[in-house]
Amino acid sequence: MIRYILKRILMLIPVLFLVLFIVFTINYFSPGDPVSSIVGAEATMEQRARVRESLGLNDSFIVRFGRYVLNVATKLDLGTDYITKRPVRDEIFERLPTTLSLTFLAIALASVVGITLGIISARFQYSIFDYMSTLFSLIASSMPAFWIGLMLLMVFALKFRMLPSSGFNSPRHWILPVATIAFNVLAIVTRNTRSSMLEVIRQDYITTARAKGLGEVKVIAQHALKNALIPVFTVIGVQIGRTLGNAVVVETVFSIPGLGSLMVTAVKMSNFEVVQGCIIIIALSFCVINLIVDLLYAFLDPRIKGQYMKAGKRTIAKAAKSGGSANG
Repeated sequence: MIRYILKRILMLIPVLFLVLFIVFTINYFSPGDPVSSIVGAEATMEQRARVRESLGLNDSFIVRFGRYVLNVATKLDLGTDYITKRPVRDEIFERLPTTLSLTFLAIALASVVGITLGIISARFQYSIFDYMSTLFSLIASSMPAFWIGLMLLMVFALKFRMLPSSGFNSPRHWILPVATIAFNVLAIVTRNTRSSMLEVIRQDYITTARAKGLGEVKVIAQHALKNALIPVFTVIGVQIGRTLGNAVVVETVFSIPGLGSLMVTAVKMSNFEVVQGCIIIIALSFCVINLIVDLLYAFLDPRIKGQYMKAGKRTIAKAAKSGGSANG
């Protein structure tokens, strides 16, 4: 099991390097000049040239990329914000808790409600509730996050004035942005939970449990749910990455001071160092979350844990046999 964890951690290195290379390449060839944002449109050519030289913008692509990778790998230095002159790392970690809070609140809401709706839909298949739940999932999964956010703003913030339209300072401020992000994820989790639960409750061991006289609640909770949740957790892990992406849009719609709004402002100002840093941190967060989801499989399904234990025992036995042969 430890070898598996170490292997997955080592696999993060080429993934992050590839993400960094793609983002750096896109920024390098993107239109826009950060020097204009720094010195203004009325600066002379000499002033612009001095600023470009001080920032290292006159160097070739290979030199700039190699320098950036070396700084990230050795000093965790994500560069300096061209506008505020502050380290990009500090600006990101000031806003990252807000984005992660928004993401995990939305995932928690979507998971609890989606799994519950999926279980009920599977248990009462072809009922009115099942049809309504399926219809809701199809409609909700096709709605873009920015449109949902704007509709919620118009109804609950502008028309009825029930909830604030911006900020993330109190639980009342959380409701609209969290609901906006959770809407799509809830639909996907509901649909996948229903499909997985339908497959599980048709298995022979579920029939046996019912034949023994166990109540339906015990059959679902103790026997069916644990196995049905394994593929659902995979879907939830993937949706966390999608939710982090949606946070960029949602934070802009609701004026939330998170990582998404920082990225949007940086793109407008051609502040490429901030854009690169934000995407690297988002990619790293997504990889770590997927690793945690994979490790949860071993606790949900003993067969997966058994495979790693058997593989480890075979490796130890092979090493012992090789050592014995060498001594002989």
